[in-house]
Parts: sequence; structure tokens; C-alpha cells
Amino acid sequence: MKLASLFVLAIGVTCVNPAFAAFKCVDEKGRTHFEDTMPEACANSVTYELSRSGTVIRKIEPASVVGEERAAREKAAEVGKTSVDQKRRDAVLLDSYTSERDLDAARDRNLEILRNRLSAAHTNAQKAQAREQEVQRLVDAKGQKVSAVLASDLERAKSEHATAAATLARIEKDLETTQARFAADKARWVELQKGR
Repeated sequence: MKLASLFVLAIGVTCVNPAFAAFKCVDEKGRTHFEDTMPEACANSVTYELSRSGTVIRKIEPASVVGEERAAREKAAEVGKTSVDQKRRDAVLLDSYTSERDLDAARDRNLEILRNRLSAAHTNAQKAQAREQEVQRLVDAKGQKVSAVLASDLERAKSEHATAAATLARIEKDLETTQARFAADKARWVELQKGR
């Protein structure tokens, strides 16, 4: 009987019933709060959850500290990922090229392809612009009596011109990006070679 009573008492002490928990904190103005629910005044202060007997069940950090800790963990993970990515890129760079001349040749091949695409896109943009201007002259000549077909043709010509101009701009950007990427790769390759 005595053993059973001790067992029930031990279970009662170790099992915390949340209905009997309380929260205690000191707010930013130095006032102590002791409430059944999380005190709003202590949003930026450390809060302690207490058991019925007054012992601390857990320490609750303020939201700002939790956010800072999470940001620090995410930043550390990003730094680790960046380091792994850099090592992988370095390995690919060293495996792909045996000399600066190889890098220059690869750059030139890639740039030549992009320059050919740029030339074709430039020609297409000029044709689309000429077509738009031609249809616009027809519309202007008709004045108020523009047919639905002609109006639709003008909209299509404007759309084709806009698409051709966007393609031209994208290829120009690809050309610049490729030049910058190869310049960075070459500088990194030279740096890695010096470290060997």
C-alpha cells in the first residue's frame, strides 16, 4: 500500500498538467508578471513556464531571439552550401580545362554561337519592325475605315516586333553574361593552378 502511494505520488510529480502551468517573466519596465497564460507584456523578454510547485518547466526565449537564432542557423547552412558548391565548381573547372588556351577556345566557341544568334535576332527584329511600319501605313491610309482584319494584322505585327525585340535583348544579355562568366572562370582557374 505504501509503495503504491509513493508510485502515484511520483507519477503526479513527474507528469506536468498544462492546466496547472503558469508563466513568469519580467517585462522591459522591470515589472514581474505571473499569469496562467503567456503574458503579452513579456513578448520581448525571457519567460519561464512553471509547474504547480513553482519549478521551471522550460525557458521560453523572446521571439526576436528565436528569429535571430534561426537566421544565424540559416546563414551558417547557406555558407556551408556555398562552400560545397564552390568546391564542386572548382573541381569541374580543373577537370574541364588543362590550360588558359583551352578556356579561351571554349569562350570563343560559346561567344561565336551567341553572336550568330544575335545576328539572326537582329535581322528578325528589323523585319518585324518593317512589317509593323508597313501595316501601320496601311491603317493610316484607311483612316476611319479600318477593317477588323487590318486592325488585327496591326496588333499581330506589333506583338511580333515586341517579341523579336525582347529576344534580341535577351541574347545581348546572354552574350554579356557569358563573357563575364568565362572571365571569372579563367581568373579562378589561374588562381587554382597557383595553389597546386
